[in-house]
Amino acid sequence: MPHPPLPIWTCAKIRRRLLTPVWQPATSIVYWETIPMSDTTIPTKICSKCKQIKPATSEYFSPDTREKRDGWKSRCKVCCAAENREAYAAAKAREGKTVRRQHDPELDAIAKERRREYNIRWAAENREYRIEWRKKNRGRWARYARQYRVANREKVRETSRLHYLKRRNAPGSHTSADITRQIEAQKGRCYYCHKEVGDDFHVDHVIPISRGGSNDPSNLVIACPSCNRLKGDKLPHEWSRGGRLL
Repeated sequence: MPHPPLPIWTCAKIRRRLLTPVWQPATSIVYWETIPMSDTTIPTKICSKCKQIKPATSEYFSPDTREKRDGWKSRCKVCCAAENREAYAAAKAREGKTVRRQHDPELDAIAKERRREYNIRWAAENREYRIEWRKKNRGRWARYARQYRVANREKVRETSRLHYLKRRNAPGSHTSADITRQIEAQKGRCYYCHKEVGDDFHVDHVIPISRGGSNDPSNLVIACPSCNRLKGDKLPHEWSRGGRLL
C-alpha cells in the first residue's frame, strides 16, 4: 500500500532538493534536473562566472592542482568551455595578423646541430631498416627525392660538388654564398659563351680538380651545361673557348 502524501508542514521540514544544470553540447542549452533525496549530501559550489550552485564533483568542475580548500576550479566546466570557444574564435579572427616571436639565433643553431647529430646517429643505428623501407617504398622515395631536388636545387648542387671533391681530396672550400656572388659578378651569363644561364647552370673549375685545381672560389666560374660538358677536364689554353672574360 503506497504511503499517503505528507502534510505541508512536514514537507517544509524536509531539506530542499538541489537543482543542478546539465549541459547539452549539441543544442547548447542548459536545463535543470532534480537530484534525488539520497544524493543531497553531495557538497555544492557556486560558479564564480555564472553564479549558479552546482555539485562540487568532476562532472561539473575541473580539478585544481593548486592548494585550495575544495580542490576544484572556481568556474564550472560550462563556463570554461564557453570561454575557450570565445578565445578560439578571437584567435582565428586574428589569424595572419600576429607577429611571430623572434628566435634566438644561437639557440636555433644549437637546436639545429642537435637535430643533425640525432639524425646521423639514428641513420647509423637503423641502416638495415632504412634500406628495407626504401625497397618497399621505391615510388614514394623517388617522388620525395624529385620534389626535394626541385625545391633545393642549389643545395643539391653544393652537396654533389662537396661529395665529389671529398672523394678527390681537393684543397680549399667554398659555400653557396660564394656561388651566388660569382653569378652576380658574371651577371647571370656563362663564363665561356656569354649566354644567360638562369637557374640551369653548372659550377665549373677553371683548372680541373683532376689536373691539380683547387676548390677555392677563385677557381670557380659559372658555365652553362653545354660548355661545361664540352670543356671536360681541359685547361683553359687547351680549349678554344677557354680564357674568355666577361
